[in-house]
Amino acid sequence: MSDTRPDEQRAVALLKEGIEKGAAGDLAGARLALTAALEIDPRQYDAWYNLGNVHRNEKQFERAAACYRTAIGIDPSNHPSHYQLGLVLEAAGRALEAIAAYREAVRTSPNPGGHWGYRGMDFTAKAEAALQRLDGRHG
Repeated sequence: MSDTRPDEQRAVALLKEGIEKGAAGDLAGARLALTAALEIDPRQYDAWYNLGNVHRNEKQFERAAACYRTAIGIDPSNHPSHYQLGLVLEAAGRALEAIAAYREAVRTSPNPGGHWGYRGMDFTAKAEAALQRLDGRHG
């Protein structure tokens, strides 16, 4: 017997489909699947994160930023969303906001000691490099 409801299972299946389509370069298909997942479960922060990635790849930086901010609103310690938010804000020419997002990415690092063998998503080094680059111009 399953402990999840059918709509939760459907949302998870749509999230998986969206991630797979995005990875294969089918951004329109990914957007449709992720949006459908969010219609079922609007608190699915992984769907918001991946929808942000779709918008980032389409160079829709404001839409991407809104998605990453939504993911962060649901899960404030969402390290990848903080980092990606920094990327899209920087790409949109909003350097001071990007600096704040990169600082949050460093603060929420999943591997603050940089331990060898860590296999999760860790953008800490990239966020630190972005801060060095941007702080010199805006610090």
